[in-house]
Amino acid sequence: MPTTKMQTVGEPKITRTGRVLGGNWSNTNVSFRHADGPFHFEDFDIEELIWKYLQCFDTSYTADLVAKGGWSTFFIGIFTDDNVEFDISWELMEELAKAKIRIWYDVYGGPED
Repeated sequence: MPTTKMQTVGEPKITRTGRVLGGNWSNTNVSFRHADGPFHFEDFDIEELIWKYLQCFDTSYTADLVAKGGWSTFFIGIFTDDNVEFDISWELMEELAKAKIRIWYDVYGGPED
């Protein structure tokens, strides 16, 4: 799975375009992108997507990382103008908990008031 962003603790803060932000990263962050642009929410299954990516990780490594003070997160950003509904099975939640991987959802959009 190719990375789309990687920041290493102690390295200078620099944008993707090379602009220096000042200071150093206080933690290591590695990001992977599922899509390069918007797609329709109803065209995919979030649980299936999480299962797919969970299989790509060495979950003993993520559990050890968290045990040593780090964290591992699946960040899922959803852009929508409609109602969004999905569920996550207890089986997937159990596997994520064993691997000590949390899920962070951010839902953007919706009708303007």
